[in-house]
Amino acid sequence: MAIGTYVDNLPVLSSYKNYYIQLINILKKELPIVNLGEAKWFLSIGITQNENGIKLNQTQEIEETYKKVKDLINNRKWATLLEEKVYYNQDEEQTGKLLDKEYQELYRSLAGSLLYVSEWTQPDLGFATSFVCKKLGKATTRDWKHLGRVVKFMYHTRHKRLKFTRNEDTSLGG
Repeated sequence: MAIGTYVDNLPVLSSYKNYYIQLINILKKELPIVNLGEAKWFLSIGITQNENGIKLNQTQEIEETYKKVKDLINNRKWATLLEEKVYYNQDEEQTGKLLDKEYQELYRSLAGSLLYVSEWTQPDLGFATSFVCKKLGKATTRDWKHLGRVVKFMYHTRHKRLKFTRNEDTSLGG
């Protein structure tokens, strides 16, 4: 069983209905409870449930993020999140022209969206997201290229679902 919290909302995930009912009965003794039924959405996360488990997705969030920059990034479909052997060292940090203020703000906004998606439904984006977030304060054109590639990859994998199954087999899948 897992219980999330957001302000006054407590989504409860449970593999067993009797545990869920016991928890609700305990909470009702202390708090006014309104059961809204089976969750379909929570904080822009789509939720699909059946007897085999739960699937989470953020397709809508990803599409909205992509719309902000689709005309500003390379149109190519990437097979990998980052180019091969990408890294920063002291000399390379200065490569590329510093982005202007408007693009710096957009860079930070996109990086935040990547963080949100990678934390909740696409953990496979974690390393690449961390990589582009290193340059939040002074992103360059080179960093913009990396960010665009990650956003583009995220968009092309937007239909992935994070799956939690009853038999403890968790994986990313369609």
